[in-house]
Amino acid sequence: MNKPLQSLDHIHADNDLKEKTMLHILQGTKRKSQSPKGKWAFAILLLCFFISFPILYLFNSSPSSEDDSNIEAIVSFDINPSMEFKVNKELIITSIKPYNQDAKKIISTLNLKDKRIDDAIDILLQDPLYRTYFKDGILEIGIYTKNSQLSSQLDTLVQEKLQSKLSTSQYHCSHIDEETHTAAHNSHTSIGKYRVIEEILSYDNNYSLEGLSNKSMKELYKILSLYDANNIPESCQKSTNENGHHGKHH
Repeated sequence: MNKPLQSLDHIHADNDLKEKTMLHILQGTKRKSQSPKGKWAFAILLLCFFISFPILYLFNSSPSSEDDSNIEAIVSFDINPSMEFKVNKELIITSIKPYNQDAKKIISTLNLKDKRIDDAIDILLQDPLYRTYFKDGILEIGIYTKNSQLSSQLDTLVQEKLQSKLSTSQYHCSHIDEETHTAAHNSHTSIGKYRVIEEILSYDNNYSLEGLSNKSMKELYKILSLYDANNIPESCQKSTNENGHHGKHH
């Protein structure tokens, strides 16, 4: 092994790091290399280095963030459990994000990932734990997508599923625009809940986003009714450009 550094050429690492590593190995085994035992120790150290370095390189270079390239829509579900489903163009749920402990508890007991969104609605509405929130709760569903065809599909699908299992006073759904989606994301709040919070804040900025985020949808709509008695959550709204963002009220 006249040129040991050449053995490291296939390893993706900085040349200085390779040289320092080899120097450290050579210095640590210099006195032992004169004996057979020292040569064996040197060989074992090199072998460990060759094995571990590529593994560490692959581990550190592996992607750590979720690939959202196939996401076509986001659908949020809020009663008190607050969660969002990312959906692809086949309406398959690719990931689920819980926003509170109640949602984490629901998600941990149900197998919703990789299900179609309509199947997930069935599973949720049939779950005994999830149904307990309907005793005195309102389900708010927010839909965000730039795909107009998918938007219409979700309109029809969600409305059909909900009206077959709930009364119109038990749920409300609306489409979320780009501005509200971005603001909700930056505020770590589900898009559906953020839309209602935004409406409350447009009437009264004495409330805080954090304080309102901890309230159930029933509580939020009760506050909103103090400023707009006609704003009654009922059934689903068709997609329009006006849904989702509201200006300041005076």
